[in-house]
Amino acid sequence: MSQVIHRAFKKLKDLPAWNVKPSVGTFLTMEFGQPSLGEMKGPEGRIVYVRGEWHLWIYCCSWRAFEGKVELGDDSMPKCYKEVTRRLDGQKLERVRVYKNGRTDFRFEYGTVLQTRPYDRDSEQWMLYEPGGNVLSFRADGQWRYGEGKLKPEERRWKPL
Repeated sequence: MSQVIHRAFKKLKDLPAWNVKPSVGTFLTMEFGQPSLGEMKGPEGRIVYVRGEWHLWIYCCSWRAFEGKVELGDDSMPKCYKEVTRRLDGQKLERVRVYKNGRTDFRFEYGTVLQTRPYDRDSEQWMLYEPGGNVLSFRADGQWRYGEGKLKPEERRWKPL
């Protein structure tokens, strides 16, 4: 695994995931570290939200969750989203393993594993937003990028694992 990816997730060691929730479609989000308020303009005015120092966004990918050998659910089962997010909420992220084929395993302290897999050839599967504005992204083709989060897609430089 890339040292950059390893170092980024090492910063989350001993921090419990919180506010783990489903987002739009099959997306999942989770927070780590101290909370703070953010705001953005919405269609009907200001939207205020709570975000952690680190924000992990499981994005354009398929995902499955396991506890040991028992599958808790996957992205094709909306009725299981609440149970999966409830199980992950409060658990510390112990280890992240990325694979050249685009798969990622997020292993949590009580044996829960959130596994992501590509559903296309080049979408960003997850993004880890850090304090200070840098973002670590991983794509379906096994490439990653780390840097300023405000870059336009054509300005981003991707690296193979």
